[in-house]
Amino acid sequence: MTTILVHRDIMYADSRIMDDSGMFFSTTKIIRVGEAIVGCSGEAHIAHMFLQQLREGRLAHEFEPPAPPPKKRHWEFDALLLNPEGLWCFGPYFDIDKVEGLSYAIGSGAAAALGALHALRRCLETSTSPILAVQCACLVDGYSGLPVQWMQLGEFVIHTEY
Repeated sequence: MTTILVHRDIMYADSRIMDDSGMFFSTTKIIRVGEAIVGCSGEAHIAHMFLQQLREGRLAHEFEPPAPPPKKRHWEFDALLLNPEGLWCFGPYFDIDKVEGLSYAIGSGAAAALGALHALRRCLETSTSPILAVQCACLVDGYSGLPVQWMQLGEFVIHTEY
């Protein structure tokens, strides 16, 4: 799936994606929509549906969730939205929760990234700790891969670290 980490006012993401044939390639997983930075994890067609509704200016309570998938309990999808008001997490049916705290992550590499971030912050206390945390997740999660990309609130540039 992916690794998307938010620490303070910056969103970080790996860049590995797998197509339907099982081939891996790199892509950008974080985008700006208005003042917000958005990162999606999971099934691409659900992410596109979610992002389209954001671009249309719909409010969260106006989102039209996807129909339930055939033969599955739910879609594989999560999203993080970081804006000046805070951090928001969306689930498979576009349900929304406000996230409290300095750091949060989604995707198959989320636990590895958060664990590495907490360990690195204790040892290093540097601004590169979140980048290193996502790089660590890429080492242990086969569905996450380099390079790491990040964007800070108020910026319109995606930075890349190999």
